[in-house]
Amino acid sequence: VTAGKHGEALAKLRSAIELYEKSWAELVDFTRLADTYAQAGVAAWNSGASAGDTTHLLEAGCTLLPTLVLDTRKKGDGKREGLRPLFESLQERLGKAAKASVSVAGVPEGAEAYVDGVKLAGSPLQSEPLLPGTHYVQVRGAGWEPWTQSVKVKGDRKSTRLNSSH
Repeated sequence: VTAGKHGEALAKLRSAIELYEKSWAELVDFTRLADTYAQAGVAAWNSGASAGDTTHLLEAGCTLLPTLVLDTRKKGDGKREGLRPLFESLQERLGKAAKASVSVAGVPEGAEAYVDGVKLAGSPLQSEPLLPGTHYVQVRGAGWEPWTQSVKVKGDRKSTRLNSSH
């Protein structure tokens, strides 16, 4: 990106996203995936991709990390007119979107449940309200076979309940 080769950068970032998505069950920190979506969105914008393609990538990043920020100060990182307003509009739309929670039941003693890498606490184990989109649920602990499931959260439901019982 810093060399101005936005199309090449976008292709590499899309490959990285594909690898992250294939191996998400092994991830502990989902911020890197969210950041990769954001960088791909910036590269898409700077390479002349459609606003829809750019928005799709940025939205995927914001779904995983609602506090996602674009750093447009660096050379080649989205200084083209329109990216900042596009991102701000996306954040405003997502801020108004209906959210839903994911709850996880059947977690074995000593195991922990996570949604998008964030540890769930309380009883029942329930996430904070999530933006609509794909989210990643993991149950893991010493001596337990990890249990994973991706889930599409829809804003028209208040919550989605999963049972991780083995």
